[in-house]
Amino acid sequence: LPTNIRGRDYSRPDFWAVPASQFSITAPRGFECLGTTVAPSDGMGEAVITPEGDASAALLLSRAAAPTGLGTPDTRGWSASGRSCLYVPPDLALLPAGTSMVFGVRVTPTNASLPISDPSNLWSIDVSTP
Repeated sequence: LPTNIRGRDYSRPDFWAVPASQFSITAPRGFECLGTTVAPSDGMGEAVITPEGDASAALLLSRAAAPTGLGTPDTRGWSASGRSCLYVPPDLALLPAGTSMVFGVRVTPTNASLPISDPSNLWSIDVSTP
C-alpha cells in the first residue's frame, strides 16, 4: 500500500481523535462481493530477513511462489455490500506504508456480468486515510 492504513485512534482527546482509514475493492458491473478470505498459508507467513536485517533483499533470495503473507489483514475488519468489499482496520492497528496485503476476494457473477475479455471489466481499489 502506498500510505499508512490506521485503525481508529481514540487515545487522544475527542477533538484530536483520528478516524480509521479504510479501503474498498469494487468488482466490475454484474458481480456481487460475498466477502474475503485469508491468504493461503502454503509457503507463507515465514519471516524472511537477511543476517543484516534487510527483509526486502531477502525476498529476492526467496524461492516462494507467493509473498510472505506477513501483510494478511485481520478478517474481522471486512464487510461486503453489493459490488464492494470494505476493510476498516481494528482500533489502534497500523499497516505501514509499503506493506503488501495478501487476501482473497469472493465474488459471484450475475446474468449481467461482463466477459473477461471486455475492456470495461475492471476492478478498482479506493484508499481513504486521515
